[in-house]
Amino acid sequence: MDPILQEMQAEIQRLKIEVASTPEASPVSAMMDVTLVAGIKDWMGDSKGRTVHEFFAQIVTYAKVNNWTEEEKALIAKAKLQGIALQYVQGREILAHDMCPYAVLKEYFTERFSEKLRVQYM
Repeated sequence: MDPILQEMQAEIQRLKIEVASTPEASPVSAMMDVTLVAGIKDWMGDSKGRTVHEFFAQIVTYAKVNNWTEEEKALIAKAKLQGIALQYVQGREILAHDMCPYAVLKEYFTERFSEKLRVQYM
């Protein structure tokens, strides 16, 4: 067999392995990302729905399953906000910024949307 042809076939094989091992190139992993994000329920921030702790617990669980970064967790959490929770983000520059860390987002939301018990109930 021609040495140039052998070299080209070896290069094609190497590229196939490289593409297959690159996570971004896998359509299955991209589909799983969308499926997992779609499984997270929108959160309104009102007292009738889930608590802020339940919302962030759901984000953490999905993040562990899919190995999301802190930045991805923050962006996904913000994408799942509706109603007063969304208005809260839009009214605070630090939270509305795309680079807002997940820990900051969680801290602000936990402080704002946690039920506060009066001293007499503690």
